[in-house]
Amino acid sequence: MILASKEKSTMSTSMTRERVLCLKVWIPLGVIIMVVIEVLFGVMIVAKLPLGVQLGGRVTRWLKPPTPTLPPPVSACDKIILRPFQSLTTVALASYPQSGNAWTRHLIEKAAGIYTGTVHDAEKKNTKALKYFPGNKVDYRSGRVICVKTYRYDPRHIREFEAAILILRHPFQSIISEAYRQHLLKPTMTEGERDITLKSHRWRTFVQKESLRWRNIALRWLELARNTYVIHYSDLISSPNQTLEKMVRYLNVPVRLDRMECALSQYPPLLTAEERINKWHHQRFYTTESPYSQELESTIMEYIVDVNISLMMNRQKPFPWNLTIDLY
Repeated sequence: MILASKEKSTMSTSMTRERVLCLKVWIPLGVIIMVVIEVLFGVMIVAKLPLGVQLGGRVTRWLKPPTPTLPPPVSACDKIILRPFQSLTTVALASYPQSGNAWTRHLIEKAAGIYTGTVHDAEKKNTKALKYFPGNKVDYRSGRVICVKTYRYDPRHIREFEAAILILRHPFQSIISEAYRQHLLKPTMTEGERDITLKSHRWRTFVQKESLRWRNIALRWLELARNTYVIHYSDLISSPNQTLEKMVRYLNVPVRLDRMECALSQYPPLLTAEERINKWHHQRFYTTESPYSQELESTIMEYIVDVNISLMMNRQKPFPWNLTIDLY
């Protein structure tokens, strides 16, 4: 019995030594495996060993807590609101089409923190337009928006407004841009097709009609509006900071430099002529050659003179007489 007991004791001691040796080998190996798993799979495995116990115990395994998702950064000019009913003066943002009206609206909204509106019903119902300009859905006479886009120039309409910002772009550029908007000219046209269109009676009629419209929009707003402040599109391109600041001051809104910088960073001035050709060549065709005949150029220049006279009479900056157009 004693011998059997000794044999059992010897066997037990031998098995314990083997287990200890096995654990000494496998525990470091297990730690290495856990580290590799953590690195590769983001899984943390921790061995919890009771105090005073070097061997044995239990292993607990859990996933790393998810990294908290940070909200997108809020820029200085993201917050834009509608003002309370009848709290603002009704100010028009008038222009001939393709004169930078939408771009100017974006800049004013971001800099002032107040939505702009529109008088045009099509834009009030257009989902895409409402996405970019939520103020479109508001009645432009409600006094809730900072200014109101309009291409209209009938006297009754002009007198609805207490003040106006008039954006003037050179007609040589704005008329050909309007031709693309109205699909008289198309990006898919070959060079030969464009040349035929630009020499056609239809083109001549279009330019005569649109140049007169450009003149009438400018003259009516200069002569009939109660208080008109003129912005030249070329100044908005060359001196955006100063031009935007002047508009914000005219609208009687405190100038905040952080909002100004934010607005211009989100909606910078248009690209250079070369960059525009490279980036937007699929949208329209640009040329350094004038698309206007000598007769059409003379007509347009007469209208520019008419507008310049009115500008100077209203103590506003005229178009430069020596202005050259390098891209149409």
